[in-house]
Amino acid sequence: MVGDVAVGKVKAKKGKATVTTTVNAAGTLELSGGAVKPATATAGGRGEVALQIKPTSKAKRALRKKGSARVRFTVTFTPLLGTPDSADGTAKLKKKSKKKD
Repeated sequence: MVGDVAVGKVKAKKGKATVTTTVNAAGTLELSGGAVKPATATAGGRGEVALQIKPTSKAKRALRKKGSARVRFTVTFTPLLGTPDSADGTAKLKKKSKKKD
């Protein structure tokens, strides 16, 4: 059995983002990347799993300076039985919006 993972929608909000991934079996998901803090999640079976994308200090600097930062990430899915699979994606992080009084 081969683990199968697909990267879906990325929703950015307040300097972070959430990526929805689709998997075909139970197993572990790992998110990694150069400007992204590592994150893990567990899939109980076939379906969608959400992973939080948090920027590293380098990406936070870009957010403060430019107001947004584009980061690349890799999601690796390791099923309980079978071989791992990975998928790449990008996310555009947006700076936290300030309230206008």
